[in-house]
Amino acid sequence: MVALEHDALSLYCETENLYLDPLPTGVVNSAIRLFATSLPHQSPKIQESVLEQVTSFLALAGPQQNSIRRSAIAINIGAALLFALRAANSSSVIGLGSVDSEKAIQELLHVSPFISTH
Repeated sequence: MVALEHDALSLYCETENLYLDPLPTGVVNSAIRLFATSLPHQSPKIQESVLEQVTSFLALAGPQQNSIRRSAIAINIGAALLFALRAANSSSVIGLGSVDSEKAIQELLHVSPFISTH
């Protein structure tokens, strides 16, 4: 099985949206969309737990890790959080409105290398 970016026949197809992301990028993008779609539908306790796990993961990936990889992880986490907040605001689901979830989001933002002041 060959990825689409290596398929010479795909150059001759005239369909819109034929181009797909390379497999690793597509997997990450799909995971971000899944996270953003599913988080607002979870109970507040599950939301808090998931956000705390993401925060601890980002905190453990300290400066000793490859800075490019850490930046990519932080950007992907930020995008997933942004899309989850958009999804929560745009539909009539449980949302992210519990106090504990808000605290977990604030902690996540403080751990982020792009927002942190230290």
